[in-house]
Amino acid sequence: MYSIGPAILQMSNRYYKARNIIGQIKGVMENLCKQVEESVHLCALSNDAAVVVEQVESASRLVVNAKIGNREPLHASSVGKCLLAFVSDKEREHMLAKLQFERFTPKTICDKKTLLEELEKIRRQGFALDDNELISDVRCVAMPIFDARGKCVYSLGVSGANSHMTPMKVREIIKKMKAAVKPLMETL
Repeated sequence: MYSIGPAILQMSNRYYKARNIIGQIKGVMENLCKQVEESVHLCALSNDAAVVVEQVESASRLVVNAKIGNREPLHASSVGKCLLAFVSDKEREHMLAKLQFERFTPKTICDKKTLLEELEKIRRQGFALDDNELISDVRCVAMPIFDARGKCVYSLGVSGANSHMTPMKVREIIKKMKAAVKPLMETL
């Protein structure tokens, strides 16, 4: 006779817990999307990239999308830089050793020294900005989401065209993102 072993039960439990957490975060993303009128996406670290695990698309006519499953580069996207900034020093060094520093636009960070300075700035200010580094004429701001142990498990990003994402609007989005992620971190 066969029975389900403890490893399968543990894996199943982790899967359902992750699904529940993402469902909870999606509600926050939908509210944030309505407030800021820009697309909102949730990313998780996967090896050498930030992978989009959830997306809420803006109803605006001019929409910037990050499709679920897309891999965003760690050095050129706000969600990637955010995740990279908040991993342990050991993990960061391991990832940086493999990073290719591909240039996407004239503003892409393409060297380790500059990226390390940017990551330090992100840790100090608590958010990351992609100012036309991955795609010309697109800005994205990202904020870390930490679990109860203080580990950055996701980055929450808001993206839009430069014409929408003015410096003043980005400051407002950051305030709204901080308010949105605070209750999430209390439940993770």
